Amino acid sequence: MSRSESVSETMGGVRQMKLALVMMCVLLTPPTTARQGDDNQLNDEGVVGELIPGTMEGNYSKVEWGPRAYCPQGSFAFAFRLKTEPIMLLGDFTGLNGISLYCQDKNTGKLKPSVTSRVGRWGLWGDIFMCSEGFLKGVKMRVEQPWEAPRGDKSGANNLAMQCQDEEIMIGDGTKRGQWGEWHLCPEKSAICGLATHVVPPQPLLTDDVSLISAAFYCCQF
Repeated sequence: MSRSESVSETMGGVRQMKLALVMMCVLLTPPTTARQGDDNQLNDEGVVGELIPGTMEGNYSKVEWGPRAYCPQGSFAFAFRLKTEPIMLLGDFTGLNGISLYCQDKNTGKLKPSVTSRVGRWGLWGDIFMCSEGFLKGVKMRVEQPWEAPRGDKSGANNLAMQCQDEEIMIGDGTKRGQWGEWHLCPEKSAICGLATHVVPPQPLLTDDVSLISAAFYCCQF
């Protein structure tokens, strides 16, 4: 076995062990959902950038920004997970419904509780996408604009891709409807430490439902 193959195999083993620990946290600790007025979660100290992929287009009824949810102080996001409603041939399709970030302490490497903001009611949580090294620093979103929707069944955001500090790119397990937007990157010497989601609430009966349409990711000094 060559040295490069040995290093690759070792890194793969470390990644699998780390993923196993994250999955244990998922099973034992539900995501921390920020609430308005929650002083432990709504703390803007240290935020040096805001990344907003997604769309602001369309006359969405009563669209709401969820509260900001931050990783605990001294920790940053190193993995993410999506809640998605799969594409359906019949029925009302909503696409992306939620985003969860997984946090890790910068100095100790200790895993921290995952965080999420407002979440839509439809779909299921998918796989966890985790950086091999370091933390998340960039994001782009796959969005179906209102005028692209077939038969008027709008879906808004459909997928998310995130970039790690070592330039590794991870594409989520959302759907293929819509188009990818541009990359949004944290300022130098910072990484993603929190998020808020822009979600359209459930609409009246027989009205087209659209769930998550955009999100804000916050960058903290690294």
